[in-house]
Amino acid sequence: QNSGKAECYTGGLFLHANRAEPSPVPDHEWFELHIIARGGNITVKINGTTTTEYDEAVETRNHLKNRQSGHIALQGHGPQHRPEFRAIRILPIPSRE
Repeated sequence: QNSGKAECYTGGLFLHANRAEPSPVPDHEWFELHIIARGGNITVKINGTTTTEYDEAVETRNHLKNRQSGHIALQGHGPQHRPEFRAIRILPIPSRE
């Protein structure tokens, strides 16, 4: 379920770039989500449309700066949310050298 009351809707980047607008996709509809991370820049796309762009260079909260590693978490919030995932792929991004 993509709707409901939330600080960060589908297509946002939780804690870093919350997306307060309603979800760009309706409830119970499959969609394609791409998260592209290059250094301190993160782009989130839903069905090919950019929904969030984050640049760590403008981050003011020290505890969220200079992340070099971490975990990937797939989650839903609240008892009514039952997220489903399929065809998950994690691909390296070629260097720009």
